Amino acid sequence: MKKKPLTPEQIEDSRRLKAIIQAQKKNRGISQEAIASAMGIGQTAVSHLLTAKNAISLKHALLFSEILQVPVDAFSPSLAAEINRLAQNVSDDTFLYAGKLKPGRIPVKGEAILGVDGMIDIIKDHSGWLNIHSSDPDAYVIQICGDSLWPRIKSGEFIVIEPGSQVDSGDEVFITLKDGKHMIKQIFYLKNNKCQLISVNQNNQPMTLFSSEIKTIHFIAAMVKDLRYSKF
Repeated sequence: MKKKPLTPEQIEDSRRLKAIIQAQKKNRGISQEAIASAMGIGQTAVSHLLTAKNAISLKHALLFSEILQVPVDAFSPSLAAEINRLAQNVSDDTFLYAGKLKPGRIPVKGEAILGVDGMIDIIKDHSGWLNIHSSDPDAYVIQICGDSLWPRIKSGEFIVIEPGSQVDSGDEVFITLKDGKHMIKQIFYLKNNKCQLISVNQNNQPMTLFSSEIKTIHFIAAMVKDLRYSKF
């Protein structure tokens, strides 16, 4: 699981983005915590993007653009060019310009009954839709039931899961083990065929798993209130 090093251009993207955020902290009072919350990721994940530990993806670029109210090319000319290229290759029905998230619906696949240490039991039952857009066609939603992940994830909230998104250190993830167990954790590191995980609310000790124990690691893109839920 050795990570690919960032290119000089990706490092420069991070530097420019960090400078924009620092300026907006002074001018708008925006905080890294608020940015992380709006993006539906942890503060550590945002920090890794701003310090060039992880590359800024197209998805991240779109979210930063919307939150900071700046065009993508203000911090990443290469990602802006990629967005424009994609925009020219697809119709207006399938792509929207950077910074505006397209309305959509994602199926709610079940309910997660929270246990201890981030472990969960899944009741699989298609039970409606979440009215929110995802660029991942395989995205799905699970509703949380229980308080063991409070205050990061509250009982009754929905988590949007994107199997097609890359996961990096600092990301919050939905993990399925080969023995059938499920858990919600934050990745601390991925290396040497090992994955160290920490609790999303910092209440439990770190957990280290070997790659051979893991079936899937899916990116948690957002935590969403029930106002966006519809039964039909």
